[in-house]
Amino acid sequence: MQNKQPALRVFACMKTRAAFRASCGSKGVTDIIPALRSELAERGLSAAHIDVRPSGCLHRCESGPILIGLTGSIAEQASPPRKPDQSQLAQPDVVFERVSLDQIPSIVKKLLGLKP
Repeated sequence: MQNKQPALRVFACMKTRAAFRASCGSKGVTDIIPALRSELAERGLSAAHIDVRPSGCLHRCESGPILIGLTGSIAEQASPPRKPDQSQLAQPDVVFERVSLDQIPSIVKKLLGLKP
């Protein structure tokens, strides 16, 4: 049975900066991506439409680690861009700021309930 839910692509900022500047890469995002993927995999087909990708800077360094979820054409591309363009960043379908590992289950629940 094919999953008819819309595709959702979640970008996780991986940007690192000099030690004195805030950045997602220095705030634990490298642990968040595999934890998010693992939680989605545990949900099986109900989460099969969600793809998590590392991204370049999403321009919200003070709010990191940050996840931005997008539906539509960017989610449906076979080869997603390294990061969304400015127009896509201006209107994400969902944003999670200051993400920590303990938030992953609740983030997945929200992602599964997202309606474009």
